[in-house]
Amino acid sequence: MRLALIATVLLLCAAPAAADEADTRTQAKAHFAKGKQHLDAKEYDKAIAEYQAAYDLVPIPELLFNIGQAYRLKGDKLRAVEAYRKYLSVEPKGRGAAEAKKYIKSLSKGAEEQRKAEEAEAARKADEERKAEEARKAEEARLAEERRKATAIERDEPVPPADEPGGEPVDEPRPREKKRAGGGLRITGIVTAGAGLALAGVGIYFGMRASDLQSQGEELLASGRWDPEVDQIIEDGKAAERNMIIFTIAGGAAIVTGGVLYYLGYRAGERSTAVAIAPTRGGAAVVFGGSW
Repeated sequence: MRLALIATVLLLCAAPAAADEADTRTQAKAHFAKGKQHLDAKEYDKAIAEYQAAYDLVPIPELLFNIGQAYRLKGDKLRAVEAYRKYLSVEPKGRGAAEAKKYIKSLSKGAEEQRKAEEAEAARKADEERKAEEARKAEEARLAEERRKATAIERDEPVPPADEPGGEPVDEPRPREKKRAGGGLRITGIVTAGAGLALAGVGIYFGMRASDLQSQGEELLASGRWDPEVDQIIEDGKAAERNMIIFTIAGGAAIVTGGVLYYLGYRAGERSTAVAIAPTRGGAAVVFGGSW
């Protein structure tokens, strides 16, 4: 009966005051007719959409009552009550007022339960979205960490720890790590140079001994003495001279090597170097090895 009442109201309002107003009302009537068809077919969502379109064009209060009816028949108690209340707010003494109040009273409890259920569902979905976003960020952080480690391994660098969980990947070695590597090489250079000075000191000792033995031998020979003891002094002098040469060369090589290592300490962040001093029968040899 109420739907027939609304149709009558729309027909009475169809007389246009102007051409554009008549066109607007014609469109509203068309939406109303479609809404009624959908309602009779129990297509409640489509009926609501058509009634709302008609109301947007021509805001006749009874259309709000029809929207409430469609929501009630759909089973959406919360929005049915909202539509009935909106209708009563603009048409408190309208033809459908008594019926709207009756439906509000009977549906209010169910509408409140529906509201709480929808709020709980909305909170659940929001929590799921939050957890999904956290999982996505954690996965991105994990992949970034794997890329960071792969980059360090590919560059043959030590894998530095991440700045923080989930932080950005650190592709380059930290300055502190570079300084630590170079500092070790410089310390090695200082130690090597110190060893070279010690070797050179031993060479000086043998040089002084060779000079002393040579002087003794020359004095004995000048005095006309020639015996096994004199021969031993001469041989000892020659041995001391050879040791002087060996230790002096080895010490000089170690000093040079220490200087080179100290210099390389400033440039050792991206390469490794091994240095060895190999004594030979005639002196010493410096051997460099590693990746350059």
